[in-house]
Amino acid sequence: MSTPDGENCGLVKNLAATGLVSSKVVEPFLDKLARCGMEELVDDTGTSLSGKDKILLDGEWVGTPADAVSFVEEFRRKRRRKQLPHEVANTYTYLP
Repeated sequence: MSTPDGENCGLVKNLAATGLVSSKVVEPFLDKLARCGMEELVDDTGTSLSGKDKILLDGEWVGTPADAVSFVEEFRRKRRRKQLPHEVANTYTYLP
């Protein structure tokens, strides 16, 4: 970004005007994911997890959705109604 004050000043000004700083979400979150349709992982070695969709929380695999599309729809609906924190994001990628 080029401004009369210099490129670094323009970058800092735009970041300060448009940036969103999030704080740590301290409320229990796994139960809210379960209400959206997540099945929590259990230490069952007999259960096969290959080919299942993953639900990650802070980079850790915490569960799988029964139906990925309906899970994402419910998750987004709850976030838009402010039942979930706005800092929480979801990404659904379909890989055939």
